[in-house]
This record gives sequence, C-alpha cells and structure tokens, in this order.
Amino acid sequence: MSRDTNGGLYTRRETDARPNRRALIKLEGTELSALVGAKRERIRDSQAPLTITLHLRSRERRRGAMERVLEEIISGERAPLTHGEFKRTFGAAPADLVAVRRFAAARGFTLGGVSICKRIARLTGPGAALAKAFGVNRVRYRLDDTAWNSFIGCVYLPAELADAVVGVLGFDARPDLRRHGGDAMLERARDDRHGYTALEVAAMYGFPTGLDGRGQRIGVIALGGGYLESDLKTYFKALKLPMPRIRAKSVDGVRNAPRGPTAQFDGEITGDIETVGAIAPRAEIAVYFGPNTARGFFESVAAAVHDERAHNTVLSISWGQAEVHWRKSTLAGFDRLLKEAAVLGITVCCSSGDSGSFADKRDRVAHVNYPGSSPYVLSCGGTTLLGAGARIRSETVWHNATGASGGGVSAVFAKPHWQNHVQVPVGRGGFEGRGVPDVAANADPLTGYRIYGHGAWHVGAGTSAAAPLWAGLIARINQLRGAPVGLPTPHLYRKFTELAARGAVVPITKGNNGLYRARKGWDCCTGVGSPRGAKLARSFAKPTRGARRSSPRPS
Repeated sequence: MSRDTNGGLYTRRETDARPNRRALIKLEGTELSALVGAKRERIRDSQAPLTITLHLRSRERRRGAMERVLEEIISGERAPLTHGEFKRTFGAAPADLVAVRRFAAARGFTLGGVSICKRIARLTGPGAALAKAFGVNRVRYRLDDTAWNSFIGCVYLPAELADAVVGVLGFDARPDLRRHGGDAMLERARDDRHGYTALEVAAMYGFPTGLDGRGQRIGVIALGGGYLESDLKTYFKALKLPMPRIRAKSVDGVRNAPRGPTAQFDGEITGDIETVGAIAPRAEIAVYFGPNTARGFFESVAAAVHDERAHNTVLSISWGQAEVHWRKSTLAGFDRLLKEAAVLGITVCCSSGDSGSFADKRDRVAHVNYPGSSPYVLSCGGTTLLGAGARIRSETVWHNATGASGGGVSAVFAKPHWQNHVQVPVGRGGFEGRGVPDVAANADPLTGYRIYGHGAWHVGAGTSAAAPLWAGLIARINQLRGAPVGLPTPHLYRKFTELAARGAVVPITKGNNGLYRARKGWDCCTGVGSPRGAKLARSFAKPTRGARRSSPRPS
C-alpha cells in the first residue's frame, strides 16, 4: 500500500486503466485515490447528464496583488472594495470566458452559470464525454446506504483551457461536508430551564445594547435541511422580538426543504437563523441552500460572497471537515474565495469543530477543520458557560462526553504575520502553521441555546452555535461603527494584550480539548477567549474618512 495521500479517506490500493490523455495537462492537486472501505460499482448510466464547475483565474495576475490590497484595507488606508471594483480588478478575464465558450461549443457541452465576479462557469453534458474531455477515470462508490459517482487519479485540463482554468469541481459527488453540532442540535429541551436563549447568552457576554443589526445583511450557509416559517414566528414571538427579513436562496437547484431527505439538518439551519436573528433582528438574513458536496459548498459560499443584490457584510458557516480530507486544488480555490470575502469587507465566522484537537479523525493525531483554519475567517471555538442574568459564574473549555472545542495548528496554512503577537505551538513536522480557533463562545450541549424547530423547543449547541452568535455580534459592531469590520483577526491579535487588559476579551484558562490545554493568553482551545461585546465594539475604531475608495492599482 502506498502513502495515504488524502488523510486516510482515500488511499492507493489499485491502478485503473487511464483514458487517453493526449493534449491534456495535469491539474495539480486534484489527486484522488480509491476510497477505503467503500464498494466499487459500475456507473449505471455513463451518458447521464453531469454538471461540473470551472474556476477561472483572475484577470489581475500579478503575484500577491490581492494580498497587498487586503493589507491596505486592514491598515485603514483603503476601504473594502465594492463588488464593481472587485469585478473590474479581480474578476474573470473576457478572453478566458471566450476560451470557455469556444471549448463548450466545440465539444457540444452546455455552458451556464457564467459569473465574472465569482470567476466560475458551469459545463453540462454527458458524463462520459465530460470525463473524456478532462481525462477523468470515473468510478462509482457505495458506502453503507449512500452511493455516488467519483473518480480515481487526477483531473486534466484540455490544452485550450490550461491557461484559463485553475480548478475543476463536480467529478467527485461524495456528500462529505459535516455540520458541526451533531445530534446536540436536535436534543429536546427537558424543561423550560434547560439551555439559554441567545439573548441570555448575549447579556452574559455584555453585547452592546440599543443595537439590532439594522442595515446589516447576514448570509448563512446551508448544505441540506431547511426551516419552517411557523417555527421562526413562534421563536421570535416567544423572545418578544420582531422577526427578521429572511430569504432562502437556491444554489444549483437546492431549496429550503424542511422535513425532507436531509431533515437531520433542520434543527441546525433553524438554530443558525434563530441565533443570529435574535442578536440582530433588524438585519436581513439570506440562507444559501446548496448541495452537500465540495462543488456545492464552493458555489454556495461564492453565491454569498459575491451576491451583488444582498451585499452581505457577515457570513456564518458551520460546515467543514478536517484539512486532510480536502484535495489541494479544491482547498486552494476555496481559500481564494474566502480571501475575496475579506477584500469585500465581509466577516466570515466559521465553527472550529466539535471533536477537539483530533477534528473528525480517529487516528489520535492533531488535526484542525477547514474552513475554520483559513487565515481569512474568524474561527469560533466552544466553551461551557454557567451563569444567570448578566453574570457569568464560570466558563471553561468545552470538553466532555458531548464533544470538545476544535482547535490546534494548521498543517496547510502558514502562521499569518498578525499571529506573531501570540504564542502558537509548532505544528507537526516543525511546521509553523496558523493557530485556531481565534475566539470562543458557549457551545456545550449541557449549557446550550434554546431553539424552536419542528414544533418543539430544543437545545442547540456545538461550535456551530458559537459561529452565528459571533456573526450577530459582528453585525451589531458594524452597525455601531457605521462600516463593516471585515477581517477582524489582525485587530484581535495585534491588540490582544490591550483587549484582555480592558476586559474586551476574556481568556479561558481552565480545561483542554485533548492535546492542548487552556492557559493565560491565546491557546488552541478557545483562542483569545470569549467576548465582552460592548467593550470589544468600542475597540474597533470608526473608518478613516480619508480611506481611498478608488479602484485598486497594486504595484
């Protein structure tokens, strides 16, 4: 058996005959090997229609151009880009779109979903023809009750697309994204005292009062499940709050589907909406429903980031999986997308995971979850919170029989320069990686959030509950300062000592998440700690009036 190239899920046990790949160029980072433990089946209908997504390169091809613009935004020299500015500077090049159109016409594929901002285009055609065009060796897998089409080997680019395309998604349809929170989100409340409302948690964390998220637009990612409007009305009425304006947005044909085939996610999606809506009831909330595949996840986040009608200022993501499960090319493309969110001034709040320092792996080796490990997100860990009213009696790292706060050191992303202000442990093999999480909030199912779904009260928990709580706090901070915070992590780390001294963040000093222990200062369990919202809000200066708004011209 050769080296495990995808973290244990896929390993090379067999070699298959390869399609003819003359005039094809290997797309690096797309390696996919046989899935251990899954049964191989014949593809039932090789001519069945298949849709793949092409991720196109940026028209601005100077190395580090977007990073330089982001640094100017972080430093206050420049305001975040508008969607129009982004499209003109970093959108897809017209010549590349022409190349894709010509390729589709010549091969008889249907071209759709073309977006200059998202830099994507969809090709639809017979699966066998698409596989031949991209040199893909297709297979079909069955694992337990789930079956899907996939491939073995690599994806290759036709010569006419080699310069234009940086990623291809859709040949592997494995439903592989996990929702952080698990069964805890569907636990029925044992009595009226079990769990806190989001407002009670906000009060304990001292969120700024007199704010309701007015003027903010918050995106929520949903890869399955749905919500019932009747449940939301009951919830907000019980909290004596106005019901936010909520829009369900379909990505690639997936729609709000409560009580459907993915009903196990209903409580999760409902909990996200109710938590963020309770903190920011006057904000507009858009829920992006997409397929639970790598392609669906990418397109759902792309839809939220580049939604020119919604103009989201905050995005809440409670999905992900260990870094080792991601193919390199997919992860690289996804992270470009999260960088684009930061350049557009969107704060992306991600859950860090609910399996402690081992992520979703069982090899007893340190792992972290992605996208929570991205340098362009606010990674949210979990605590066990005990208190009443506005008083916290105790707060420790969440780690018990129900789960643990995800955290550790990335094996993929180098430590960002703004994390030089805290002590991040050295990762595996001596790699100085990005430390996660950045912050934390209540996540323990035993002290969770009261939500209303499927006609009953439940307790929502996990870091998938901490992420929307932080998203609601960011919305209030944006409203207070009159401009989006954007990427908040440089501020949190560079001013950590000052913020901790002022009590704007409170480090969690008791507990562990497996391999890592809590300590004074930043740690791999709960980051800089939990918020004291009003104090934290005051630490974010209002934007400088002189910040440039002209289209970027990076040197």
